[in-house]
Amino acid sequence: MKRSLVFVFFILATLTVHGQAISVKGKVTNASDTSAIAFSNIYIQQQNRGTHSNESGDFEFNIPNDAANDTLIVSAIGYRTFRIAVSDIDTTAILQVRMKQETVILDDVVVKASRDTLGALIQKAISRIPRNYPKKTFYIDGFYRELVLRDSLYVRLLEAAIGIQDKGFDTTTDNLRTRVLAVRKSEDYINYSLYTKMFKLIYGEKNNLYETFKFDKIRTYNNTGFRYLQSLLNDPINFELDTIFLLNKDSIYIISYQSAFNRTLQERGKIYINMSDYGITRFEYNYVSTDPSTFKESKDMAYRNGLIKSSIVEYRKIKEKYYLSFIKWTAPMSGAWETENEQGEHAVQYFDCAFYVNAVYTKKRDYDKIKKRDSESREVDLYAKTHEYDADFWKDYNMVLINPLYEAAKSDLEKDKKLEQQYYEN
Repeated sequence: MKRSLVFVFFILATLTVHGQAISVKGKVTNASDTSAIAFSNIYIQQQNRGTHSNESGDFEFNIPNDAANDTLIVSAIGYRTFRIAVSDIDTTAILQVRMKQETVILDDVVVKASRDTLGALIQKAISRIPRNYPKKTFYIDGFYRELVLRDSLYVRLLEAAIGIQDKGFDTTTDNLRTRVLAVRKSEDYINYSLYTKMFKLIYGEKNNLYETFKFDKIRTYNNTGFRYLQSLLNDPINFELDTIFLLNKDSIYIISYQSAFNRTLQERGKIYINMSDYGITRFEYNYVSTDPSTFKESKDMAYRNGLIKSSIVEYRKIKEKYYLSFIKWTAPMSGAWETENEQGEHAVQYFDCAFYVNAVYTKKRDYDKIKKRDSESREVDLYAKTHEYDADFWKDYNMVLINPLYEAAKSDLEKDKKLEQQYYEN
């Protein structure tokens, strides 16, 4: 099938020739303090192929041989764009991509911007959504990872290559259609109580792939019911201008907000707005308990020092429109969050999920349309479906690496058998 590739993210560093591709590995860090730069966009300049760095700044990618004379680009909000010729990459060592931070110095007037001023800026960004984001149907290829943890213990892993047909921002995410290209998954070590089984029987299951897109607060701007962005302006919320970063010479205003619902619960987040067109490029959301002990005593859903839910969604501009770059979220399992650990103590089971975009196609002739009857069900857990494991597919597939901090996941999940064996058996 002929495809005109409009956009894709990519990942960086050492390279070795494997057949028709150049295998690349690398690490992206802040040049000033060597801290990792997570989720940076890494791609080939002329082909716009790429992926993202993970939470530790690490990545891998197979560059086609026809791009050997092209340029590899790394970009991230707040950093000077990094460029290197593919032919100049050292094939014997990991390429260390050290990015220089670009921050605008805030004067006293800007720092003390009032709530009304920042609220007006957010309102302007909301009003520009119909202009800044695609209205026409488009198609994206992406990589989906779904982890389940019991406190800090990993109890399930699912990874999938996904195709998504989106009708655009004039519709809600309820109209998304999805296609599964490949799946691999571990054994299921989740604790399912009698209550959990009854909950699933009464309320049914959910496909968390679809749930992922509900964490995109930007897409709620035209909901017939709750509109999250607009609610920030209507509720008693404190706004503050944190920082002004640069991205390709555009100023990105980062506005933090905090809302106190009651004595123990708060919503906190950050909104990144490109001042050149008022496009919202990134949205961070946290729902937290300010008094975690309250939740421990009542055995509720809080985990990670009071965090209940969190999400990050980022968009990237492609030909005058903003398209999804990635969504990452964590939240307790519906009907199955309360359980016990191996010591018999109270524990919380929760999802840690992410969807990373690999490519965007804007012309209908460039992708296979997903018919409604062929779209994945919203009511069936993706893990529950049977898919034959294709080792060759995953060998060549470009995906975001699991954070090295997640290496515990492998040891946790391999307590009975190797992950590769689990992939074949599940």
